[in-house]
Amino acid sequence: MTELQNDLQNLCDAIVKRTLTTDTEYPVEEFEKAVCKIFETTIREIRAENRKEEVVITRQLCMWYMRGNTLFSLAKIGRRYKKDHATVLHAIKTINEIIETKNKRFYPRIEQFINQMTYEKRKTINTREIID
Repeated sequence: MTELQNDLQNLCDAIVKRTLTTDTEYPVEEFEKAVCKIFETTIREIRAENRKEEVVITRQLCMWYMRGNTLFSLAKIGRRYKKDHATVLHAIKTINEIIETKNKRFYPRIEQFINQMTYEKRKTINTREIID
């Protein structure tokens, strides 16, 4: 194997390793904190057996975001919140319906969260460009 081939192989290995070990560009705990702050709940509440509507929507939004922005399976997302994969699917459907119908009660806060996360991702990407 030539030096160039070896370098390319090492680069490919590093990319695969990063892809498989990095489930999200933004740590799960960070977006959980962000959504909890917007909905005035706590991480402890969203991981507990709590059925208050505000807590349920917060938990569902976390599940929805994780599914779209991580490599986590439905089962893995569910385990994080002591739920099964079917509950995660229901959460995703619920949040999508809120977004589509622009539900007056929850949509503004969901939109705020999405905008905040979009800003954070852009900031992270711009920081990486400066470092590179």
